[in-house]
Amino acid sequence: MAKIDASILEALAQAIVSSVHELDAYAGTEKEHICWVKTNFIKHFTEDVFFLNDHSEDNSFSRRYGNLIIRDMLEQLIEFLYLLKNPHLSEEYLGLAIKFDELNRKTSLVNKEKLFGNERYNSKSTGRPSVSDMAKDIGEKSSADGSLTLYKLYQILSERCHNSYFSSLLDDVNKVHSSISACGLDEGQIREVLIMVAIVLSEYNYDVKRPRN
Repeated sequence: MAKIDASILEALAQAIVSSVHELDAYAGTEKEHICWVKTNFIKHFTEDVFFLNDHSEDNSFSRRYGNLIIRDMLEQLIEFLYLLKNPHLSEEYLGLAIKFDELNRKTSLVNKEKLFGNERYNSKSTGRPSVSDMAKDIGEKSSADGSLTLYKLYQILSERCHNSYFSSLLDDVNKVHSSISACGLDEGQIREVLIMVAIVLSEYNYDVKRPRN
């Protein structure tokens, strides 16, 4: 089990402050929407990092919880980077272009839930781009040298989540027979969080070295 360095946590907290100042500075301009995206993202991303760090040595915190959270953070990060590259979509991301008249005519709960997905990206015929397409657009789907990309890491975490209960069963067996705890976060999970943190902080003009894959 490990914890995240306090200097990194402080940098994330400072990034929130900087993002709020940037939002104030660009209020009423064409950059306001993307500033809202940036402020919203860094706030919730930082909350997730702090939460994981607080539970990194918690003996009641199953590692499958960490996998679920890290996987979601990866998806949100890929979408965030996609929006930074395509800031013209930030208004749609914020739900400001939703066609509520059409949405209100829908009776299916599934279709109504698309308010938070496809209906936001209504300038695209396919709605919200897939995680795969967004990752490809930002150059994080595959790599020529075979190194780990954000999308590959997202796939790895997805497989862990698909098999979370079975993996937890194996952890319980190991704990009984080998007294090996599978609670808190392991070194690999911390490294995955730090990879994301380094990418995020670079977007907020903080120089943090990205851990090797």
